[in-house]
Amino acid sequence: MVVLLLCLSLVTAMFNSCGDENFWKNVSGSVTKVNVMSITINPTGDVAVGVGKTTTLTATITPDNATNKDITWNSNNTGIATVDTQSGVVTGVSTGTATISATATDGSGVTANKSVTVIQTEVKVTGITINPSSDVSVVVGQTTTLTVTVTPTNASNKNVTWSSLNTTIATVDANGMITGVSAGTATIRATAADGSGVTVNKSVTVTSPNIKVTSITINPSGNVSVETGKTTTLMATVTPANATNKNITWSSLNTDIATIDAQTGVITGVNAGTATIQATAADSSGVTANKSITVSIFSQGDGTSGNPYIITTPAQLDSIRNNLSAYYILGNNIDLSTYLASGGAGYIKWNTAGWRPIGYYNTPFTGNLDGMGYKIINLWINRPSTDYVGLFGSIDANAIIQNLGVEIANDNGGIKGRYYVGSVVGGSPFGSSGNSISNCYAIGDVIGASLVGGLVGYGFNSKINNCYVNGIVMSSDNNVPSAGGVAGTLTSSNITNCYATGTVNSNGDAGGVVGNVNSSTITNCYSTMTINGSGNTGGVVSEINGGSVINCIALNPSVSGVSWVGRVEGTTGGTLTNNWARNDMSVIVNGVSKTLNKGSNTEDGADCAAIPAASWWTTAAPNGPGWSSSVWYFVNGQLPILQWQR
Repeated sequence: MVVLLLCLSLVTAMFNSCGDENFWKNVSGSVTKVNVMSITINPTGDVAVGVGKTTTLTATITPDNATNKDITWNSNNTGIATVDTQSGVVTGVSTGTATISATATDGSGVTANKSVTVIQTEVKVTGITINPSSDVSVVVGQTTTLTVTVTPTNASNKNVTWSSLNTTIATVDANGMITGVSAGTATIRATAADGSGVTVNKSVTVTSPNIKVTSITINPSGNVSVETGKTTTLMATVTPANATNKNITWSSLNTDIATIDAQTGVITGVNAGTATIQATAADSSGVTANKSITVSIFSQGDGTSGNPYIITTPAQLDSIRNNLSAYYILGNNIDLSTYLASGGAGYIKWNTAGWRPIGYYNTPFTGNLDGMGYKIINLWINRPSTDYVGLFGSIDANAIIQNLGVEIANDNGGIKGRYYVGSVVGGSPFGSSGNSISNCYAIGDVIGASLVGGLVGYGFNSKINNCYVNGIVMSSDNNVPSAGGVAGTLTSSNITNCYATGTVNSNGDAGGVVGNVNSSTITNCYSTMTINGSGNTGGVVSEINGGSVINCIALNPSVSGVSWVGRVEGTTGGTLTNNWARNDMSVIVNGVSKTLNKGSNTEDGADCAAIPAASWWTTAAPNGPGWSSSVWYFVNGQLPILQWQR
C-alpha cells in the first residue's frame, strides 16, 4: 500500500508539470519564446479628438509571431485625455495635447507613443429668437436696437449677421441697430454666423416723425357770442403746420353757460353769461388755448357800437349784467311786473328782493344803453341792506345811459337800498373815469339810508344832462348825509338842464336837485320839491364844498331843516351865481321862519314867481336865468319841461 501511494504522487507531479512551457521545452527541446520587438500605433497620422468625444487607437506588433502580443494603454495627461488601458479608446477631456503610450506586456519593455490633440467640438446653432418679442417701431431718422437669443445655449458661435430686406424703409447695422428711413414696414433678418443656415425674421414698423403741437390759435380771434339755444362754431389752427397730430379736443369750463362738441367745436348757448372754451391738443403735448365766449339771449345785434343788442324783453334787460361793456338799445317798453311777480323768472332768482341791480362798484356797467325814448316800467327793488342799488348798481369808464324812462312800482315799495341808492344808477365809484346820463327820467319813490337821489345816488365824474325826476326821495341815516331830488351827492360832476318835483325827506342833508355838491357845478336846474331835512337843507342844494350853482331856480313850496337852511342852498363853500327862488317859499330853521338873505348870488336867491312867465325863463341875467328854448319848452302858466318830453 505504501508503495502504491508513492507511485500515485509521482504520477500527479509529472502531470502538473506538463503545463509548464519550460518543462516541455526541457522535455522536447522544440518550443522557444518570441518577444515583441516594436509597436506601431494606428492611425499613423495626426490624431485629434473633440472634448467629450472619443477615438480609438490600435497597435501593430512586430514581429508578427511574437509570443505575447498584448499591450497596455496609458495617458501621460489624463486632464487632457484618458485612454482605456485594454481597448485603446481615447476620450477628450479638455483642449490640449496628451501622449498616449502602448506598452508590450511580455516583459520586453517595448513602448510606442502617440500624440493626441484634444480640440473644442463645434456646437451648431439650432434656433434664434429676436428681442423684443413684441411689436417694434421706430420713427424716421431715429434708431432702435434688436438683440438675439440663440439655442442651444452652448452653441460654439452665437454671433449673427443682420440684414434688412427693405433698406428703403429701414437699415440695420452689424450690432442690430435699426435706423428708420421712411414710413412703412421692413423685414429685419438675423442669420447664424456659424454656417448652420439658421435665420429668423422680424417685422419693424417705421413711422413718420411725431412733431408735437407747440401752440393753438382759436378762430375767430375777435369777440364771440351766441344766443341761448343757438350754435356757433370755433376752429383751431395749430403750430407748427407740420405737427404730426393736428387734432383738437374741445371742452367748456362752464357747461351751465355753454356746451361744445368735443370734436367739431360747435358751441351751443345754454344760459346767458360768459363761458371759457378750451382747445386741447390731442397729441399729449399738453398744449391748450382758451377762448371766452358770451352767451346772450339777444336775437338782434352783436353788442358793438355799430350793431347794439336790441332789448325787447325783461329777460334781455336782465342779461345786460352778463356783458357789462356792450352796447344796448331798447326796442320797446319793458314791463317788469310779470318778471318780478311770484312765479316770474326774476322772482324765481331773487324772490322778494325784487330787481337785482346791474353792476357793482368793483364790477360796474361800462357800456352804453340807449332807451330810444322807451321806458322801463314796474321796477321795484327791496334790498334795504344792500349798497349800490338802482336799475344799474354802478356805472363807470365812460358808460352812457340816455333816452330812457324808469317808472317805479310804488305799490311794491318803490326802490329800497342802503347807501348809494337811485332809480337809474345807485352810484359811480369814487375815482370813476367818467360816465354820462342824459335825456332820462324817473317817476316813483327812492328810499335809502344815505347818498340817495331820485335819479342817481352818488355821482363821481358824472355828467347828468336834460333829465327830470318826479317822486319821493328819502334818506334815514343821520350820520352819513344826504338826499337830493336828482342826485344824492356829486363829486367832480356836472348837472345841467334838470328838474325835480315831489318831496325830499332826510335825516341828514337835503336838496331839491342835489344833496351835497363837492367840486361840482349845477347849471340851469329847478326844483319844486318840498324839502324836509335834519341837517343842511336848500331848495336846490343842501351844501356846496367847492363848485358852483349857476342860473338855478328854487320853486319849492317849503324848505325846512335843523342846521343851515336856504331857499337855494343851505350852506356854501363855493360860488352862487344868478339863482332865483319862489317868493312865497316857506323857509324853516329849527321850527322858526328864517330871515331871508335875498339876492341872485346868495343862499336865498332873488325873488321870482311860483310859476314865472314863459318869457322870463329866457331873459338873461340879471333879470332872469337866461335859459335856452332849444333845450326847454316854455308855456305861460306852466312850469317848463324839456324839449325831448314833447
